[in-house]
Amino acid sequence: MISDFDQMVADNFGKWCGKWTSKGRAFDGSETRYHRLHCKTWQCDYCAPRRAAAYAKAIAEAAEQHRLTRFVTLTLDPKKIGATAGHSCKYLRRCFNKFRVYLGRKFGHSIKYVAVLEFHKSGIAHLHLIVDEYIEWQWLKNAWEAVGGGSHVDIRARKDQHRIAKYLAKYLTKEFGLNGENKCPRGQRRVTCSRGITLLRRLGKHHTWRVLKQSIRWTFGRRCAVASNLEFDQFELIKAFVVKREDSRKLKPDSASYGSWVE
Repeated sequence: MISDFDQMVADNFGKWCGKWTSKGRAFDGSETRYHRLHCKTWQCDYCAPRRAAAYAKAIAEAAEQHRLTRFVTLTLDPKKIGATAGHSCKYLRRCFNKFRVYLGRKFGHSIKYVAVLEFHKSGIAHLHLIVDEYIEWQWLKNAWEAVGGGSHVDIRARKDQHRIAKYLAKYLTKEFGLNGENKCPRGQRRVTCSRGITLLRRLGKHHTWRVLKQSIRWTFGRRCAVASNLEFDQFELIKAFVVKREDSRKLKPDSASYGSWVE
């Protein structure tokens, strides 16, 4: 018989979401961090809205930092591609890669941008971008059609940095699938950006990380006596904690804690 806890996890997490733990040991050995590993897929009811909110905030900050004041929309012509969303994503990426070459030739350098993959109700993909350069509408239309894109393109300027940040945060949070709809095929990146722009930071660079093939609930249960800096989610489930070096000496060697090293 399934327990209430297992049923709650099954209802709110993906199949493999939260099943394993990442362990990071500081280079100086001062502490060891434990984080619950999530699948980070757009198909997961737990990860999708959190990734959407994190991306919305990060893109808003990038827009202010890099002065990305032009909002561009690039669409596809359904007659030129297959009807499936997965095929339209691959076709759109190929067109956009060619389009970036056109932009590089026009401006003499690579422009800064953040691109967001979205879908029409029909399932056909299109791109929303924010860029740092002004692009004439007619040139934009001709260049996009030349690389295989559709005839409908749009570019708008947002001079107020604070307003564009607020606008994008609201727009992207809505469009990322928080309404429960998700048409993004597996393996497709929803957000891409140019070099020099970092949106989501990785875990601490001052730690060496490895994967423990055990849940953080089990891991915490073996270290709860010396754990500190506890973090919980909205379900009051443990998602991260820290063990200091001086406290770890109180623990007995745990032969089950060895995992596979990751970069």
